[in-house]
Amino acid sequence: MPDDRFFVPENFATKATTFLKDQELHHLLHVMRVRVGESIELVNGKGQLAYGILEKIEKQQAHIAIQKVVSEEPPSHTLILAQGLPRLPRLEYILEKATELGVTDIWLFPADQSERKELTPTQLQRLQQILISSIKQCGRLYLPKITLKPALYGWQPLQDAFFGDTTPTAPPLIYAYQRQASSSIWIVGPEKGFTKEETSFLTTSLRAQGVSLHPNTLRVDTAAIAGLSLLSSLTLFPEPANN
Repeated sequence: MPDDRFFVPENFATKATTFLKDQELHHLLHVMRVRVGESIELVNGKGQLAYGILEKIEKQQAHIAIQKVVSEEPPSHTLILAQGLPRLPRLEYILEKATELGVTDIWLFPADQSERKELTPTQLQRLQQILISSIKQCGRLYLPKITLKPALYGWQPLQDAFFGDTTPTAPPLIYAYQRQASSSIWIVGPEKGFTKEETSFLTTSLRAQGVSLHPNTLRVDTAAIAGLSLLSSLTLFPEPANN
């Protein structure tokens, strides 16, 4: 993806003028050093890509003249990561990679063994900025939505939901997944994993299916990325026709 792609959270229209401010303005002027008259690309996280020209620079904003707008349909498959809160550095890494892998929604919840039970507004803002940076880098036009959820015990039953299960009888995710499903939910615990009570609640009350990703025990970030990668590939690539 081009380095000169910037985020503006508004709808784009051809021949309109939009403005870059704050972090995006800093990136434009001091990182990319774009000059008046040069071309840039804009995304709004709502499925639009705009091609614009830097028209004017002021102290607190830059004027961008939009030349062309391309729109993309929303993803046909909803891919949700339900992540039990881990430590913040791991969470930031997980969300960055989840965005690259096409996750559409991110549910964050306090698990029984989460060291962190909640996020501050500043931390949420930081996570949101990571998502924005990730869609700019990987070429996505839709920004994933972060939702803060209660502990698992407050959830309603789910459909097409999976979680990592280390028991020998757990089926591989690739065999458990139903290709005709319109959505899928990948549920991951914190660093210490789910408790027995959570695992029981996931299977009996939430109707989630325990699946295997690998014979080895995976770290929280590895489990999140591996599961999403597999679900994403199963969604994007059709099953080969039988000869």
